Amino acid sequence: MDINYFSTSSLILTGLFIFSLFVSSRLLSKMNLMDGDAARRNSPLDGLRGVLASAVVVHHFYINYIMYTTGEWVRPTTQILNNFGAVSVSFFFLITGYLFFSKVQKGDILWRQLYLSRVRRIVPLYLFVFIFIVLVTLYFRPLTLENLPGFFKWLRRWLLFLGGNFEDFPSGIVIAGVNWTLIYEWGFYFSLPIWYVLWHRRLFSKWYIVLPLSLLVFLYIWKRTDYHAYFLFLLALPSVYFKERIREILDRKTILFDIFQVTLLILIIVFSNGYTVIQMVGTAILFSFIANGYSYGEVLNNNGLRKLGEVSYSIYLTHGIILYALRSYMHNGKIQIGINAFSLVFPIIFTLVILISIATYRFIEYPFICKRKLG
Repeated sequence: MDINYFSTSSLILTGLFIFSLFVSSRLLSKMNLMDGDAARRNSPLDGLRGVLASAVVVHHFYINYIMYTTGEWVRPTTQILNNFGAVSVSFFFLITGYLFFSKVQKGDILWRQLYLSRVRRIVPLYLFVFIFIVLVTLYFRPLTLENLPGFFKWLRRWLLFLGGNFEDFPSGIVIAGVNWTLIYEWGFYFSLPIWYVLWHRRLFSKWYIVLPLSLLVFLYIWKRTDYHAYFLFLLALPSVYFKERIREILDRKTILFDIFQVTLLILIIVFSNGYTVIQMVGTAILFSFIANGYSYGEVLNNNGLRKLGEVSYSIYLTHGIILYALRSYMHNGKIQIGINAFSLVFPIIFTLVILISIATYRFIEYPFICKRKLG
């Protein structure tokens, strides 16, 4: 597939994305979405998460347009729209790596509490979305005695975050296929006891239970995933290990440093190929400074963007449902509409995604986050 660096349609859609991000951040800044702990945090990572999840919406919005017009689910042909997905996911993996390598560095991890917190954070909303996937799938592929064994096998794959089709129905596109990143997240989580032993060169309490179990689960996941993506988690290590040195650089930064950060960001988003070594390393360089306080002139510390980051997991998991509903309404066929005209729908779709994400965060995510903190 030929890839273009620039196109009129990509610039229009990018402009509408920036406009929608600006308006939503202004409106969200007036809402009470963050609890005391989250509100007291002073990290650009919160705002970054909001931007990343929103960029993924743009990425899949364009892919859905391709499906509207061709019937095929393929990546964008314009580099910037493709990288709205690839670079965003890379940053998400780096954030996970940074947060949990920081825990490993500090030591004294309560492993049972760590894994329970991950279940409470990830699973409730995933199960909610999964119920929708099951209902849609069964609507198009009703259960029979013949396909019942295949259905249970399909259920098992989805409950393990692996996804898959049922009787050739592409269930993954109901949520824009975002479930694939969750299995990598879990693979990394189960590698943490191994990293703990390597980092501290000592065992920990009840290692004889946690370490073998984590190793077995990690190997199971490793066999079912593309190992090179784990490189992104590892690229977060310098931002943890050289934290003090990076912060010294930020304390002495000049306008040239700001120009370097903006230029590198543009080069990565506009000109690099998704998930290549060059893109991964470049993204990791940017991230090492963001994780340690660099905020692009306080942009990432914007109160509205931080609140957008608070609901970013809901945005990430639910936006595909909105796009799927729109595609179903438009009959998922080869419609005659130009991308420039279709892009005008984006602010409406983005608004719906944010509203639904606020609701799912408040009524599904937040109650379990509170339980995690109490536990």
